[in-house]
Amino acid sequence: MIRTSDAQVYTGITTDMVRRWRQHESGKAGARYFRGRKPVELCYLEAGHNRATASQREYAIKSLSATAKKQLIATQLAYTRALIVLHQLEELPALMTTPTSKRPMCNTCSRPVRNCICALVSPIANRVEILILQHPAETTNAKNTAGLLHLSLKNSQLKIGEQFDAEDLDNWLFAEQKQPLLLYPEIPEYQALGLTAPQMLPAQNPAASHQLRLVIIDATWRKSRKMIYLNRVLQSLPRVMLTETPTSIYKIRKAHSENQLSTLEASCYALQQLEQQQVDYAPLLAAMGLFVAQQSAFVPLIDDQNELPNPFAPDERNPHL
Repeated sequence: MIRTSDAQVYTGITTDMVRRWRQHESGKAGARYFRGRKPVELCYLEAGHNRATASQREYAIKSLSATAKKQLIATQLAYTRALIVLHQLEELPALMTTPTSKRPMCNTCSRPVRNCICALVSPIANRVEILILQHPAETTNAKNTAGLLHLSLKNSQLKIGEQFDAEDLDNWLFAEQKQPLLLYPEIPEYQALGLTAPQMLPAQNPAASHQLRLVIIDATWRKSRKMIYLNRVLQSLPRVMLTETPTSIYKIRKAHSENQLSTLEASCYALQQLEQQQVDYAPLLAAMGLFVAQQSAFVPLIDDQNELPNPFAPDERNPHL
């Protein structure tokens, strides 16, 4: 990925980074994208692909929003620097230093110190493991609840991305021979969309709850559907669906239904359902209330940009969820 003279980001593939940079720079044999603009900075780099996987990855990155691309660049600085040194690309202008932040940041929750949530963390030893698949756009949203969820649950993992490497995703889902279950509403039109039908939910045994892995997609409704489409293994996972949940206290992001829940709330209620109330999540839900109050001080209005993630509760298409 190359930052250009007009502050855009170009994504492409090559077998020779220096040669391709020079072509873009000279305007001869370079990409048409560089007509009228110049390459300024090599800001993201990946290696180890063949032609097919490189093309697939190029398409996936180009499909990201501008915000998600910035987040990808920011979170992979060390990886990019290492590849630049490994492949002896130091002669190219590159993003080799971490941008300075105007605000001091908390090293634990990765939020500005004035908006730190570490004091709200309520450590809980959940029996069912949680695997959170977070869309990159959610990582910079101050109103996102997945961070508090992940920091509080002792048995949890958080992975960031939109389209994951198939082998990596399989390893995360099926590690230690655990049974992965996807917390997601039914998609009645899955056949018309070309999706694989989910497997039947296995019989629940409270004593074996530690052998389960609950998969959470942390994204808005539209982006979560896209993640399921891009990551086919998720389509066939048995579904966990919530019933008779309390009214959400998450009033700082727009909801399309009065019954929609935040990622944290939905995860807690699903864990209670799978563990059959063997673990108390009341402290974490109480911390969620304090989180909402804290964020309300920084969020004067709820607008279309604050769409609620993960509509786990029913809508008119899913009356039995």
